[in-house]
Amino acid sequence: MLPRLFMITLVAATILGVADAKAEKRVALVIGNATYANASVLRNPRNDATDMAATLKTLGFDVIVGLDLDQPKFAATVDRFARQLDDADVALFFYAGHGLQINDKNYLVSVNARLSSEFLISSETIELDGIINLMESKVPVNLVFLDACRNNPLAENLRKNLIAMKRSVSLGRGLARIDPTRRDTLVAFAAAPGQEAADGNERNSPFTSALLKHLPKPDLEVSVMLKFVAAEVGEATHNMQRPQQLSDMTRTFYFANASADGSFKDAALRRPSSSPSAARTAVPIDEDRQVEIAFWNSAQAANDCEAMRAYQQRFPKGVFLALAVLAERRLCPSRHVTVLEAAPGASSPPAAPPSQPSGNAAAALQKQLPLPNLTAPAGSPSASNAGATPVVPPILTPPPPLSVMPPAPPQPNQKQVFINPTFTLPLSVQHTDQAFRDCLLCPEMVSIPAGVFDMGSPDDPMEGPVHRVIVKGFAIGRYPVKIGEWKQCVAAQACRYQPAGDDNLPVYNISWDDGQEYVSWLSRTTNAKYRLPTEAEWEYAARGRTATKYWWGNQPEPGKAGCRGCGSGHTGEQPMKVGLFAANGFGLFDMTGSIDQWVSDCWNRNYTGAPRDGTSWDRPNCRQHVLRGGSWKNDISYSRTSSRDSYDADVRYPTHGLRVVRNIQE
Repeated sequence: MLPRLFMITLVAATILGVADAKAEKRVALVIGNATYANASVLRNPRNDATDMAATLKTLGFDVIVGLDLDQPKFAATVDRFARQLDDADVALFFYAGHGLQINDKNYLVSVNARLSSEFLISSETIELDGIINLMESKVPVNLVFLDACRNNPLAENLRKNLIAMKRSVSLGRGLARIDPTRRDTLVAFAAAPGQEAADGNERNSPFTSALLKHLPKPDLEVSVMLKFVAAEVGEATHNMQRPQQLSDMTRTFYFANASADGSFKDAALRRPSSSPSAARTAVPIDEDRQVEIAFWNSAQAANDCEAMRAYQQRFPKGVFLALAVLAERRLCPSRHVTVLEAAPGASSPPAAPPSQPSGNAAAALQKQLPLPNLTAPAGSPSASNAGATPVVPPILTPPPPLSVMPPAPPQPNQKQVFINPTFTLPLSVQHTDQAFRDCLLCPEMVSIPAGVFDMGSPDDPMEGPVHRVIVKGFAIGRYPVKIGEWKQCVAAQACRYQPAGDDNLPVYNISWDDGQEYVSWLSRTTNAKYRLPTEAEWEYAARGRTATKYWWGNQPEPGKAGCRGCGSGHTGEQPMKVGLFAANGFGLFDMTGSIDQWVSDCWNRNYTGAPRDGTSWDRPNCRQHVLRGGSWKNDISYSRTSSRDSYDADVRYPTHGLRVVRNIQE
C-alpha cells in the first residue's frame, strides 16, 4: 500500500500548478422550453435559461438565447448558433425543458409537440446528437449541459401509441448515455442517464441552481466544478437525483480565474506549466484544496480499493468523500458480517463479537420491529419453551445443528409463519403456501412450486416473443422487502443505504447494486442462498397461476394494485405500506404496483434468444438491469404481469425496490 500512496502523492505534487490563460472566443446557445401546448407548463426552464444566459455573458460568452421555441424557431435558432461557431475556441450548449430517448438516441422537445406518433418525431423534436456533432465539427472544446430529464407526459403519449401500433421501438426513461466522439467534449446531465430530474420549487431547478452558484467561482476547473454541483444537487434532492458528467477532455477548462485585486475574469483553457513553482505563484488558490483535487484525480485514475480508502483517510472531510465512499463500495471486497440466531433455550450465550450487534442492540432492533401473529410450530423447541409467545433469540455465533419438527397444520383464520432456527428449509414447507422465515426479522417467504408458463405478451414489442418457460421450485418474499427488514442489514454495517420512513413501507430509492448488498448479507446471515429473482421467476410468481394480462383478469379493476389512477387515492412521495391490496393466487402481495422491483437479469430489448429454463439472462458487466411490476407513480398499464422496464444498476431512483428469492431443495 505504501508504494501506491507514494505514487499518488507524487502525481498530486506534479500537477499542482497551472499557467495563466489567454482569452478565447466563446459562443453559447441557451434554450429554455417551458410553456408546452400539449402538456402542463414547467415551472423553471425559462428562468433557468434566462439566468444561465446572464451568467455566461459575464464570463465572456457570446450568448444566443431561445425561450419557448416551437419546431421552426428551434431549428432556426440552432442554425444561427451554427454560423456563430466559425472560429470559436469554446462552444457551450445549455438546454432546459422536456427531452426523451428513443432507441438510445436523445431528442429535445419543441413546445408545440404532441408526440402522438413516432413518424412525427423529426417534425416535433431536435436530435441532440446533431447539435453535438455540429459543435465538434467546428470547435475544439465543447461543453453541453442538459437539464432535460424531467418527467415527460408527452413521452407517455408516444409510448401508448407505440404499444397500440405494436412497434418495436424502445422508449426509455429520462435521457440516454452520450459518448463523446471527439476529444475535449464534456456532457453534463442534470440526472444520471435513464433517471428523471426534479423541476424544483424555487426559481431554478436544483441542477441549474447549483451551476449558477459554481460557474463564476475563480480557478475552479469544469470537471471539479461539476463534482461540487453533483454534491449540492444530491443534498437538495435527498440523493434522489444524481447529476453525471461524461467527458473525453484532455485540457483543463476554467470559466473564471482570480485577478490580482481579488476579482475574477474569464479564463478558458490551461495546460500544465513547465515551471510548477511559477504557476503556483501566479494562481492565488488554496494549496491544500489543490492537493486534495490532485489526490482525488490520482485515486480515480488508480481505480483501486486502497486508493479510495487512502483518500478517505487523508481527507476525512474532503469534498469528494461521498464519491470515494461509493467507489470503495464498488472496488473493495464486501465486509463479511455474520449474524446468526441461537437455538431457543440455549444456556449462557457467549458475547457477540465486536463486529456484530450486541445482544442489547439486537433486542432493541427486535423490539422496534415486532412481528404480530407469529406462532412457533407445534412440537418445536421454541413452542415447548415459550408457549404461544414468539421467542426472541439472542444474536450469537452459529449454534450446533438442531432437529426441527415439521409444523402443525395452521388453525382456521390463523396465519402461521415458521421461524427456522437452523437455517435449513423443512421439507414440509417446500411446496405449500405456508410461509416461513429463516430468522425472526428475515423477510417472510412463500414456497412456489415448479411449473411451466408462457412468458411475455403480444401487447408490447419489448414483451415478446411469447415463449414457454420451465421454472424450478423456489421461495419468494410474500411482500417486497420492508424498511424494517432492510434496517437489520444497515445495523450489521453490510448495507450502506439508510432508508427513511415507516418500517412497514417497502424499502425504496435503491439501486440494483444496493439490492446485491442486501441479498449477500441475508445469505451470510442465514446460511441460505438468497438472491434477486430472475425475470422468469418474477413473472411466474406475479401471474399467480393465471395467464391473463393482470393477475386478477384481463381488465383493469380499481383497488387491485397501488398505482396512479387505480383507486387507491395515494399521491405521496413514498409508497404505501405493504399488504393493503389483495394477494394473488400464490398468496403474494404487491407483486404489481406499489414499488418497481429489481430482478437479476441484464436488460435486453425483447425476449429473442431468452433462456427457457427460468434462469437469469446475464452477460458480463452489463450496465442496465430489469425492473418489473410498476409503481405507485405509474398508471395501471405498468401493473400488467408482463410489463417490464430497465435502469442503470448503480443509480438509485425513488420508485425502485426489491423482493428476494431463496433457493430451495427440489
